[in-house]
Amino acid sequence: MYSRLLCPTDGSDVSATAIESAVELAAQLGADVTVRHVRTGDDGGLDGAALVPEGVAARADDLGVALESAVVDADGPVHEAILRHAEEAGADCVVMGTHGRTGLERLRLGSVTERTLRESTLPVLTVRGDTALDPDVERVLVPTDGSGYAEAAARDAITLAGETSSALHVVHAVDPGTFAAELSTSTLEAFENAGKEAVAAIADAAESDGVRDVETAVLTGSPVTTIVEYASEHDVDCIVMGTHGRTGVSRVLLGSVAARVVRLADVPVLVVPSPEGVEEE
Repeated sequence: MYSRLLCPTDGSDVSATAIESAVELAAQLGADVTVRHVRTGDDGGLDGAALVPEGVAARADDLGVALESAVVDADGPVHEAILRHAEEAGADCVVMGTHGRTGLERLRLGSVTERTLRESTLPVLTVRGDTALDPDVERVLVPTDGSGYAEAAARDAITLAGETSSALHVVHAVDPGTFAAELSTSTLEAFENAGKEAVAAIADAAESDGVRDVETAVLTGSPVTTIVEYASEHDVDCIVMGTHGRTGVSRVLLGSVAARVVRLADVPVLVVPSPEGVEEE
């Protein structure tokens, strides 16, 4: 799935949790971990040896995860340096915390993480400072709206579930709030049937790929609330989402549903950018 994870750090506790999560994910995927601190003119002067907490380094050794770290100089915005070094390191996924030294409240992403999410062509796993990725991932959730963008994210979710021997939960939310008028029974049923087709398509693909435990649900309500509450109620370990879907947001902006789930979910969220050429259906 992924062979090298790049984990940016600013030396904060949130970054330490992200590195811990990267190591745990790497162990399950057979991947390496590369840690980078992007040095700016106003930081405290971290050195390479101090980037990885001792306990996390010991855990990587125990798990047989290759881990290397270095300090690099910023040549422009920090998020651009992160993405450039990810490319240079041959990384195929970025793992980072949603806070860090910005000290921003939970309802807002730290600016570096947000900008990285907006511009990354690689999947980005976001980790809250108080919730590391579970060492034994057992349940993966992928929401779908039936679009090509959601299907692209579903492919990573299916692979993650297969690699970690996890159950895959596939959810579609019918949101009556997006319509100006109250939906008739027949119209609501039509949207529910479309949702059933969307989740069934992903479930079929997962089962074809050998994922043995697949659960589907078509629910009514706000997609953000539905996704976050479902993840909590079903003890989901990781949510996998695309950055577009039917929001119609250009790549410069992160799809509103994905962004709000990243901000509100109590578990790590893997945000998968849509491949070039994928269009909404």
